[in-house]
Amino acid sequence: MLVVATAAMTVLLVLLTLLQFHWVGEVTVAARERIRRELGNAADRIADDFDREVFRAFVAFQPPRDAAQPLAEALADGWERWSATALEPRLIEAVYVVDADSTGADTGSGLSKLDPISRTLVPAAWPAELANLADRFANDRLATSRPPFGSRDSTAHSRGSHGPVFASAPALVLPQRRPARSGRSGEREASEARGPVIVALDRDVISQSVLPALIELHLGSENQETDAWVLDRGRRGDPVFATGPLDDRARHPDSDVAVRPMLGLRFYPELRAQGFKPFFDEPEARQRLDSSRRSPPPRTGAGGRGTSWGGGPPDSGSWALVLARREGALDAAVARLRRRNLGVGLAVIALLGATSALLLLSARRAQSLARREMELIAGITHELRTPLASIASAAENLADGVVREPEQIRRYGGLIKGETHRLGALVAQVLDFAGSAATGRRARPVEPVDLGQIVDRVIEDHRFTIDEKGFVIDRRQSVHTSRALAEPDALRRALDNVIGNALKYGEAGRWLGIEIEPAPSGDDGRARVALRVRDRGPGIARSDRRRVFEPFYRGPDAAGLHLHGTGLGLAVTKSVVESLGGTIEIEDGDAGRGVTFVITLLAAPPEPAPDAAPIEAAPQAASAPRTAS
Repeated sequence: MLVVATAAMTVLLVLLTLLQFHWVGEVTVAARERIRRELGNAADRIADDFDREVFRAFVAFQPPRDAAQPLAEALADGWERWSATALEPRLIEAVYVVDADSTGADTGSGLSKLDPISRTLVPAAWPAELANLADRFANDRLATSRPPFGSRDSTAHSRGSHGPVFASAPALVLPQRRPARSGRSGEREASEARGPVIVALDRDVISQSVLPALIELHLGSENQETDAWVLDRGRRGDPVFATGPLDDRARHPDSDVAVRPMLGLRFYPELRAQGFKPFFDEPEARQRLDSSRRSPPPRTGAGGRGTSWGGGPPDSGSWALVLARREGALDAAVARLRRRNLGVGLAVIALLGATSALLLLSARRAQSLARREMELIAGITHELRTPLASIASAAENLADGVVREPEQIRRYGGLIKGETHRLGALVAQVLDFAGSAATGRRARPVEPVDLGQIVDRVIEDHRFTIDEKGFVIDRRQSVHTSRALAEPDALRRALDNVIGNALKYGEAGRWLGIEIEPAPSGDDGRARVALRVRDRGPGIARSDRRRVFEPFYRGPDAAGLHLHGTGLGLAVTKSVVESLGGTIEIEDGDAGRGVTFVITLLAAPPEPAPDAAPIEAAPQAASAPRTAS
């Protein structure tokens, strides 16, 4: 079942990974389109705000509707309305009025300039940037086939040449309206002698103030990663404004570049509420605007490859705004987004994979624990059955009178005593393991104990097995080194497990060695005592030496020798010894030459000397090493 679940989870994770890569690709394409769309929207807003200011100037300086109102007064009023509502009042450099009889720009006559403070028109020379416009006025008057420049008919007739927007200056040309006859020929003739109104825009203010402010406003944080150019269509794409070097992206835009027309007349009804209501209420105003303004620019898409900024139809705008992410900026932004999405997605998949692995590991561990639980139950059952059967058999023989001789009775009593001890040790072993598993390792209260006495008691507990299997006990002890700090009962159970294992697995050698000697001091400088238990059995492989202290683990030799057990003895021993502040290890030795367990405990302080010991006291027995069999 776990194999099937693992395979299914692996297939699912692979499928999720493939879907993640596909989804990231789709998101990357959508991100690129979103960046293009945002760039196009920013270009729309920049061009729209700039053209609104141009239209505001066009509306503010319309000729007066009332023929009796002096032109200077009307233009001065328009200047005040413009200054009160404009985003940048410095955008208009000057307002000029062309005399109808002017013949060119060579004499310095034929042009008047508005003084907004005195509200008068003063003679002025033709500025250099308007020289070409003056020549066009002269050519229009000399061409008899054309209506006089500035009239409604001339505007429509000359639309193909320049229209109301003169981009080179830049400037707006507003034609005069023919006033109705007032009955006084002098006033009528004076009014008709006036030519068009020229609203000159300040090119420096446009390039240094207006356009940077609009770009900063509408691009925001993207301003540092975006190049912007404003190109003059009438001058073969010469830059009016640029935030970087003019490169191929500006001259030949591709799909990642936003292009919008600028410096054209578009209709903005919202200006009606900003002091320009008379213009919108005049029927002829919209007609004049419709006859001269360009069509609204396209709102979607961008310049295509091979676009030329020279010439072009007037409806496409006199200037062109080009916005492009800086060289590599768009690809870098998309790549960063792709990496981020991939990182997040792969992290989620990795988390799912780790969670699935943990779930599978937990399920496998649960199965292993369940299997070990069954093995524990089976092992405990077998371990209980064997001594119970021996005790029951011996008790029946004694009860039925089969055994009558004293020697046999003592033997049967020893058997019952040994099997009873075996049962008690098994129960204590299980209880110790359950207690350590429930509460964890915790320090036990220790006291000075005599290791030699505890070892002797454990040997006596196993006396029946020792005699029955013919073991030779080689017990050695250094002088005055048998005292240690321990809890007597806990240490006795620990030694019982170690010595019991030696008797079980070392049966082929029939020899058991026990040594008590000083051990090297620990890091804390305190003295220690080492207790070694040796046998001459098959030994323990180096690869299994760490695992023999794990609960339920039984090495391959146990199965090969058909030896039963619970696999808890050494685990419980390790827990008990460590709770006493000691250690248990397997000492290196030759393979196949048995095994040596080394238990190290803190040494107890020496016993105080007896007071006033009599000189004639009987000599003490020498504590020389002894051998018991």
